[in-house]
Amino acid sequence: MIIDIHGHLSPPEAAERFPMPPALTDVDGMLAARAEAGIDLTIIGSPVGAGAMARVPGVDNYAQPRDRLRAFHAWMSGLIRRFPDQLRGYVYANPFGDDDHLEGVRETLADPAFVGLITTSSVHGELLGSPRADPFFALAAEAGVPVLVHAPAEPAGTERVGQTPFVEQIGRFGDVTLGMAMIAFAGWLDKYPGLRLIGATGGGALALLPERLQTAARPRHWEIGRASGGERVCPGLCRSRGAPDQ
Repeated sequence: MIIDIHGHLSPPEAAERFPMPPALTDVDGMLAARAEAGIDLTIIGSPVGAGAMARVPGVDNYAQPRDRLRAFHAWMSGLIRRFPDQLRGYVYANPFGDDDHLEGVRETLADPAFVGLITTSSVHGELLGSPRADPFFALAAEAGVPVLVHAPAEPAGTERVGQTPFVEQIGRFGDVTLGMAMIAFAGWLDKYPGLRLIGATGGGALALLPERLQTAARPRHWEIGRASGGERVCPGLCRSRGAPDQ
């Protein structure tokens, strides 16, 4: 069986509220294209829940009430029930969501239509190394389901980038790279060894950066200099040969 673990579909009403490619609401077209490519099962999900995967003034994807997310996931569950041999779903989760949000995630995961979680590699520029992500990773480890770490609509550092294709193809790729690196540096995999993580777009550029990641974790070049008082000269990001904050 061939499984596509990274697919997207949106309800028709979402296309009326937000700008999005027409293919995102073409269920029959997507399934036909997958079948032609030899794909047996596609796991669909939204990294913005019922929000917009594009910059929309006045829209905050991370301020969605629980009932709106419940309705979105109900639509997705209904779609999966229509095509049980071709579709499964990810439950959207804000990695810095409050207790009520995470309880809604647990509730939705009880639906057998869903087989994992989808979250974003950053939220308003805050990366997944933040201590505020602890409850989310604890939930994912407890549930024992895979987590697709996907780029957000507005990647960190692209606030002043006006070209949407650049944000989509470059900014999001870089955001996943940063988010996955910060997961490793924060020690979430040590704290929760049962975590199963999938980095969207091949984990960004992580596979190209092993030496740089090692140097970031142990920046030997900063240990050469000494301040006049004998203290090691090192910026805050390499405190005591440790890892970055975020």
